[in-house]
Amino acid sequence: MAEFRGGANFRGNESVASGMSTNSMNHRIASCVTTLAFSLVVFLAGGSLQAQVPDFSNPEGDQSAGTAITDDEALDGTILAIEELAKARMKDKAWEDSYKRAANLSNKVLERDPYNIKARYIQGRLALMTNRPREGLPLIEAYVNSPIGARDATARILLGDLYLVSYPEHALTQYREACEIKDNDPEPFIGRAKANIKLNRAEDAVADAQTAIRNDREKNASYRQVLAEALLMLPDQQGQAAEAAREAVEITERRIRENPGDVYLFNDLKSEYELLVQCYSKMYEKQKNNPEVVVNVIRTIQDQADLQRLIAYHNALTMVQEARKGKEMQGSAALMLEEARLNRLLGKNDRAVEVLDELLKVDPGNDAARELRGIINGSTTPPADNLSAAGTGNP
Repeated sequence: MAEFRGGANFRGNESVASGMSTNSMNHRIASCVTTLAFSLVVFLAGGSLQAQVPDFSNPEGDQSAGTAITDDEALDGTILAIEELAKARMKDKAWEDSYKRAANLSNKVLERDPYNIKARYIQGRLALMTNRPREGLPLIEAYVNSPIGARDATARILLGDLYLVSYPEHALTQYREACEIKDNDPEPFIGRAKANIKLNRAEDAVADAQTAIRNDREKNASYRQVLAEALLMLPDQQGQAAEAAREAVEITERRIRENPGDVYLFNDLKSEYELLVQCYSKMYEKQKNNPEVVVNVIRTIQDQADLQRLIAYHNALTMVQEARKGKEMQGSAALMLEEARLNRLLGKNDRAVEVLDELLKVDPGNDAARELRGIINGSTTPPADNLSAAGTGNP
């Protein structure tokens, strides 16, 4: 993965940020940078990027961009692309390619203008995406403390997130500023709610979380989680907290039905169930003689156990699939049988049959594979425990 250059030389501070030099790139290079920046946006939207990236090794640059555009506008386009990169959960090859292009872009700008605050901000964002917060933090701080980045709500939210664990008061300041800049955006309000929770200001946290939910157009489950956590801090609000936590669970369960292959959603659901169990347990402490509360606790614990099992199946399936990518393991009958069994347990019967057919071509006499295929086709209907035994060939 491409690393940005600079290290300590590019670490931001307020004095450097306040004395930014004007951009010195010529028009031809600016056009190249602009083409690359906005091509990143096209790529992230599903377009093809390869043919649109200019060759920076060519001193003449790319003349096809037409009217010259400043490097500031080019960097703005890259910042938009980075917002999409930051949202992505899966860092596949396409993500890595986009990361490298953004890194190369900022490096080019900094070669010409070493104190360019936007380019340094981009490199700070890239550092955070690759788990290097110590490198990224001072660059983000310098950008936010500069006249250029002072009104950037996204950057202030990001800085608040970085401060939240150790410096919640500082985080609160950043979220508060972001709320003033974007008063219709749920993100700064949910950030401020988290900071208020850390500071034990429950009523303020509830108010901020409720504002975020009112502004939320996408039914974000995590906002309901924050509301539930804030409500749990207040006396006699366990029921309302459970309602908020249950709503978070329902939102994520719906998204899992729409995207059954998204393992990240299962991990989200796991944390949401943990919170829901906590809410019902708090209710149980005060209402031990209420049968409805007792039933809710029991059923939620059972649902949580079922979810844990599903996550284990998903993790095991991923491990098997990764193992089968190797040439030596690809044709392993044991791994193919395990992949089919796990797909069956996850309700992916069509895929299980495909894997079993592949296995039977390699090993036509595999009795365990034939037995499992028969189960899937409905010739036998053993209980779940027997399915596991059939899938492994164990007695």
